[in-house]
Amino acid sequence: MASGLYASIWEKYKEAQHSNPTLTLKSFLERFHVRYKGFRRWMASRGLTVRAVKHQEAGPSLASGTTKEQQMFLQFVPPSPRYPVPGKVLSSVTVVFPDGVSITILECSCEEVVAMVDTYERRRSAKEA
Repeated sequence: MASGLYASIWEKYKEAQHSNPTLTLKSFLERFHVRYKGFRRWMASRGLTVRAVKHQEAGPSLASGTTKEQQMFLQFVPPSPRYPVPGKVLSSVTVVFPDGVSITILECSCEEVVAMVDTYERRRSAKEA
């Protein structure tokens, strides 16, 4: 019985992280009148950690010290390759630049990654000039 309740609360906690990433598990559990120690035991028995939830929510750029306010979403549409090669698609590519910016691309080709990096570097150089 407690396992089902704990699983439900765990899902609600993960959802709450989207709107309030500073929310602590202990304060969240108080709302449901659930004891922190028992809940942590339940988590440990299933290999669940708060750190994993926060890291998953934050993504690589927040984990490296960037705040949520500094994040920005830009859509990048690369030029179409002249000779598309079927089956040469990369998935879940993350590029982290030296200035701390992290870009995750769900699906792309090698040429598109190179074009995106080149565009980013040109724009960054133009801003610095």
